[in-house]
Order: sequence, then C-alpha cells, then structure tokens
Amino acid sequence: QAVGTCEQSKVAINDDDSYTHFASIPLNTKGFQDQLQKLQTEIYKIFENKFENFLVSPNKAHLTLLMLKLDSNEKLKKVEKLKQQIQKSITNIVQNQTVSISVGDLKTFSSPNKNEGDRIVYASIKENKGLKLIKEIVHALTNLLLEEKVILAQDLTHVTLNPRNKMYELDEPHITI
Repeated sequence: QAVGTCEQSKVAINDDDSYTHFASIPLNTKGFQDQLQKLQTEIYKIFENKFENFLVSPNKAHLTLLMLKLDSNEKLKKVEKLKQQIQKSITNIVQNQTVSISVGDLKTFSSPNKNEGDRIVYASIKENKGLKLIKEIVHALTNLLLEEKVILAQDLTHVTLNPRNKMYELDEPHITI
C-alpha cells in the first residue's frame, strides 16, 4: 500500500511525449519507493533487464490523474493561474484525510500515437476509500480545466464522463512505474 496525504503530495504538472503535460500525484513516500525498488529489481531479474528502459526511477513514481495538451502559452498561463484553485479544490476533497491506495496487478500499455508496442509499465489500483477520493480529484480537476477551456473534451483520453453519476473518471486508475 502507498500512503500519503494530498496536502503533502501536491499535484505536479510534468512533461510527456504524446501530450505536452500530465497531472499526477507524486508517490514520494520512502516506504513506497523502497517497495518499488524491490519490485523493479525482481522484474529485472525475471525479464533479464528487458524493461529497464521503461521503468521510472522510484523517486519519480506517480499516480496519473489527467493527460493534458497545453500546447500554447495561453494555456500554460491559465494553468499557472489555476494552481491555487486546484490545490484548494483537492484540499476540500481530502479534508486532511490520509489517502491510502492498494496496488493491484502489474500491466503494460503502449504510448499513445506510437507503434513501438508496450512501453509503459504500471500497477492498477484496487477499489477502496483512497481510490474514491482520487476519483473525486480527477473529476474536479477535469471539470475545472474544461470549464476554463484549458483542455477540450475531444482531447480527453483515459478519462470519460460516466453517464450514471455525471463524473469524469479514469478509465484505468494506475501508478506509472
């Protein structure tokens, strides 16, 4: 299990190949990073370093929230202006609760728009209270960025609007490793 509070794990905006950025929660707890390092060592042994170039450093492990196309200075400036509002929204959702997630199976997928086969190794996340809070964060973040026209609905991938509960949800909540 990875444990952390969203108050400590601020949303990070990072570069990505297919999209210009992605929003994520860094998984920077020592315990999680140590467990991930052990897992990666086992993967290297079993697969004879086959995935060495695809695994991220444990200190860069993160839970992906939203893929973003911030392809203009205007969009970048909007996100910069929205950072405090995003933080406040997340704080309101978690209300200083400890967010605990349970890691599921290891899986792989290919990078969007690439024909190189599976390149990304990730761990699925099991349903629990922590995942429920993360789903609320994803919805709030997606909704805000759509309302502010930072992102467009047609550019959403990995996130869909659930018609039953009217919430934006991750198709596959995961931790990129």
